[in-house]
Amino acid sequence: IKNVEAIWPKLDRTYHFDKKVNKSMPCDPMAPNAEYSIELKMDSETARNLYIAMVKSYTANKKDNWPDNPANPMTKHDDGTRTVKCTLKGQYNGEITRKPLQFDSKNNPMDADFQLTTGSIVNIAVTFYAYKYLSNEPSVSLRIKQLQVVRLAERTVRSMFDKVEDGYVHNSESVFES
Repeated sequence: IKNVEAIWPKLDRTYHFDKKVNKSMPCDPMAPNAEYSIELKMDSETARNLYIAMVKSYTANKKDNWPDNPANPMTKHDDGTRTVKCTLKGQYNGEITRKPLQFDSKNNPMDADFQLTTGSIVNIAVTFYAYKYLSNEPSVSLRIKQLQVVRLAERTVRSMFDKVEDGYVHNSESVFES
């Protein structure tokens, strides 16, 4: 999948979502729900081509009693873009998975502790995995294999709050400077 925007990448180590603190926390690969993850934002043409490939994989790998078409895991947004989450569990059947490899635009390996930033543009290699759990609709998951950083976004600190009109504004000038 080429030239897509990375959203909330967690690829430097495994993480799990902790409901008590309401955020993803680093964890051991063998911990419950441990995974590497990234959400991808793409234009509609890229999303269409990706979904066609996902349906082909589903059709080739579905069980006899599954429906003919999988549920679409992509979310459509008002601006016409779509997002889809890609994951790789920390372990499958008790075997720890290999961390997704990350490369720069010249195919140089990134350091083991490299943290990709939201807003970066990436190419990503995934494998498709057709699944159906219990009463859920069958679908295709995208398992992360490798990622190439095309353009790295600057790390920013984001406020969780909206702007407040007529509120306090910090002035960095000191009253003692003059």
